[in-house]
Amino acid sequence: MPLNILWTQSIFQLLPKAGPRSIVLWIVSSVSLLITLGFISVWGWREHRLEVWAPKYGPLGLSRVHG
Repeated sequence: MPLNILWTQSIFQLLPKAGPRSIVLWIVSSVSLLITLGFISVWGWREHRLEVWAPKYGPLGLSRVHG
């Protein structure tokens, strides 16, 4: 994962110059990013599950709209 490696390298480059406040900010931002990504992936998985398990012409009529 190049993004992960870049993220890790950037924090190690910033660490010598960074004060405690910067480290806390980095931790908070990375945790919030992980939570956001997790929420998006769980939501996407649930939506996909609903699509798979819903009857062909479900109560919402989504299948009719999409063909």
